[in-house]
Amino acid sequence: MDNFRSFNYFLTDFSNLQSLESENIEFINQPEGAVRSIDSSKNSYISFLIKSPMDFNEVICSVTGDENTEIETFVKINDEEFSCGAFSPKRGESKSKKTLIGTMDTDILRLSKKHNELKVRIEMRPLSDKKALIRLANFVFTDSSIQYMENKYNVIDEKIKLNLTGISQMARQISYKGDICSPTSLSCVLSYYGIKESPEKISEAVIDNSDGIYGNWLFNCAYASTKGLYSFVARLNSLKEASLYIKKGIPIIASLTFGPDELKGSPLKKTKGHLVVLKGFDKKGNVITMDPAASKDSKTEITYNRIEFEKAWLKNKYGTCYIISNDIFSFASPSFPLIELFSDMNLKNIETQILPGEKIEYDKHSNKIKALNQKTLISEKLLPYEGYAQKINFSLPENPDFIVTNKDTFIYDSNLKKTTERISIGSRVEALLNLKKGFILARSSGRSLILSTNDLSPFKPMNENTAREKIIKTARQFISDPYYWGGKSSFGVDCSGLAYLSYISAGIEIPRNASDQKFSLFKKDYMSLKVGDLVFSTSDNTKEINHVMIYSGKGNIIEATMDCKCVREISLKEKFSFNFNKNFKNGSKAGKKTIYFGSFFRK
Repeated sequence: MDNFRSFNYFLTDFSNLQSLESENIEFINQPEGAVRSIDSSKNSYISFLIKSPMDFNEVICSVTGDENTEIETFVKINDEEFSCGAFSPKRGESKSKKTLIGTMDTDILRLSKKHNELKVRIEMRPLSDKKALIRLANFVFTDSSIQYMENKYNVIDEKIKLNLTGISQMARQISYKGDICSPTSLSCVLSYYGIKESPEKISEAVIDNSDGIYGNWLFNCAYASTKGLYSFVARLNSLKEASLYIKKGIPIIASLTFGPDELKGSPLKKTKGHLVVLKGFDKKGNVITMDPAASKDSKTEITYNRIEFEKAWLKNKYGTCYIISNDIFSFASPSFPLIELFSDMNLKNIETQILPGEKIEYDKHSNKIKALNQKTLISEKLLPYEGYAQKINFSLPENPDFIVTNKDTFIYDSNLKKTTERISIGSRVEALLNLKKGFILARSSGRSLILSTNDLSPFKPMNENTAREKIIKTARQFISDPYYWGGKSSFGVDCSGLAYLSYISAGIEIPRNASDQKFSLFKKDYMSLKVGDLVFSTSDNTKEINHVMIYSGKGNIIEATMDCKCVREISLKEKFSFNFNKNFKNGSKAGKKTIYFGSFFRK
């Protein structure tokens, strides 16, 4: 990733954290939250260790709850403890501190040298007779020594604009109107989600009683959470990353710093800190905002030059922002190392597997999951597979640019030593940072991973000859593995799962099922088959496609089959007890089965 300077450690499930300690808490499931107190009359705490995938010298700890809970987060580094402040509406208090280890500066911890882990302790104090709650958390780790590099070519390729109504802080009839860009931006976003709350009321609720400011990042996000929203402070590394939120319908409250004339069109000549709402991009990739510094509500929509906005936000403020959503399921992603999708709510009939990095949609009303990268034929249209799963993950939006292409891809530790944990072939990952000796730091479904570049390929179609070779090479990796109905991973495949993985390893996404694959390809005859083309067969004396094989050349195929309950390479003649000759046409019979041939390549 260009300008990767910050990693967001997003938490919606606390149950598997390292060195976990707690008192008076229970783990709960989203969308309700992550952690809840057991006894509503007592204080609670939870502590754990976080190991960052990158060295860092700045930390932002954003932990949000509800209106019944005061939350205070502490971080300990080298036995030095810092408080990130305690928040409940109207009672927020930051706790700045300066030591040789570092400085807690209102809402950000700046360290004197780089570290790669910290201990976190979160205290929950009930404000009523109801149980205290942690909804979610995000821990931002930044290496501020990494220089920002201007990228003139990383342009957003899609025009999009969210429907937010502008609010001007300067039009408010209060003496401190020039100081409330953050509450005003928050008021705008709350209104977008149907929650009407004035900037003045929000200002009273989020004021930092220690510093006397209204723009404490942590407190503004915590207040949004008290309204039932899912909110956190984050740092984004590119406008491309920001566009992933906008496409999900999630506006971004961005923190800016700029000098005289560095952001043309701004109502402010310069600022050391100002908040605007990023709500879209025009066709040139320029940034459409709601800027509360405008003189009146009707003038708040301002489009800023992309390069200038990047400098003011990404370069100067490391992409610091508030992310606020009304639906935790907008962050739904496959669990690691995969989820199995079933056709029934009882989870008895498996249909397919969904790998890390694949896109899913979760319908909270029906509990159904759509596998957006796996298409099946419904009413003559290829539509996403739907089904049910035992558990899903929640992670921040990602932009996968590599595919795992080795069946035995292992994950490495921070010392670049191979662990016993694997990631499946066909998983999609986003490259974040080049490491030494042919390794990269990547993420997939929210999980940070160190992978060998030998196990990855850029996620784009290869040229035809290379792709055909890759398809066969991938399929042969599975030979002798057991057949697994519904399998589409390194841990087991069925016939169409083998075809899917073999093609996706070459950067070509094909439908999931055998019949859907046949529907989508170019028809061929036996004599025109090339390595990597597909062969289909029907049930006995029917037209129903129930099997797909990969043609490996010289009359042979590779298949995952119930015949041997395994993956094997075998001749077509032996498979069907039939002698295929040059006159055999597509759709002809071999014994009781009808055979079809096809290719996803035009030639």
